[in-house]
Amino acid sequence: MPQYFKDFSKRMRNIVIFVTQSVLLIFFLFLAPIISDFFNPIKDKIPEKQSDLKNLLSGELLAKTPVLPENYSEDYIIGPQDVIEIKVWDNEDLSGKVVVTLDGYINHHLIGKIKASGLSTGKMAKKITDLLANGYLVNPQVTVQVVLYKSQKVFLMGEIAKPDTYYLQKKKTTLVEIIARAGGLTKDADREVILVRTKDSNEKKSNLPDKNTKNKLQIIVDFQNALEGDLSQNIFVQSGDSIFVPKAKTYFILGEVKNSGKYKLEKGTTILKAISIAGGETEKAAIDRTKIIRAINKKKTEIDVKLHDSVQPGDIIVVPESWF
Repeated sequence: MPQYFKDFSKRMRNIVIFVTQSVLLIFFLFLAPIISDFFNPIKDKIPEKQSDLKNLLSGELLAKTPVLPENYSEDYIIGPQDVIEIKVWDNEDLSGKVVVTLDGYINHHLIGKIKASGLSTGKMAKKITDLLANGYLVNPQVTVQVVLYKSQKVFLMGEIAKPDTYYLQKKKTTLVEIIARAGGLTKDADREVILVRTKDSNEKKSNLPDKNTKNKLQIIVDFQNALEGDLSQNIFVQSGDSIFVPKAKTYFILGEVKNSGKYKLEKGTTILKAISIAGGETEKAAIDRTKIIRAINKKKTEIDVKLHDSVQPGDIIVVPESWF
């Protein structure tokens, strides 16, 4: 065979090999993923990184995880007349709202009569979960939420923005919290709040001043200190408590002071302090001759005082003008 044909045949063979390799390369680059997806349709769901796996699992589990309401609390103690909502996830026919009876039970149409009073919402959910898992459902997920609070109430009276009966919505509610729910105190409110509570023989004695009667315990709280963060004053309220905020005791200051008028009487207020609260004396004042008009035996009596004497409720302080 002539040399020319040998060279031509060799070139053609190389061309065929090159074309074949190119076709195979294109096949693996473009067609292989399609074929792989056909035989393994969940490939695109397999994350390449651990963080992607975490995101995928959290996304898939989120759809199956109960979304709890913002005010959900597992420590509230259920009581008679509370309305609770039971949610059995993926089983709407087993979910619903029920009223706790006066004797402390609820009736569930599948598992029957259940004792609810005295249990926290978290323990109640656990109890229903265990009962459903005992022959009814596989791995039930249950939440219990109070939708209407009726069992634990306190009474707010006096100088409060919205005096009324209020229902406790969690296991521990402080005095500041319950008064805040009532809109706070009025401008005429005294700083001392009176809390009246039914005596409990098991209750620990507090360090707050109190007045005991046969069946009642009267606790005096300095509400201003409680607002400022004094935890000894910001006590927890209990069901049945009556909270009374009296009108603040007042006094008047007249004469040679910069801001005469009516002022709230704070504990420990002296004549000198009262003058200072009123902006101080004027240039014409003779504070050494300050007098007080005070009701004694229902008669207004003018009495001489010293600057460090205490002011009493209803006093009228008169700072006279100097003679010179």
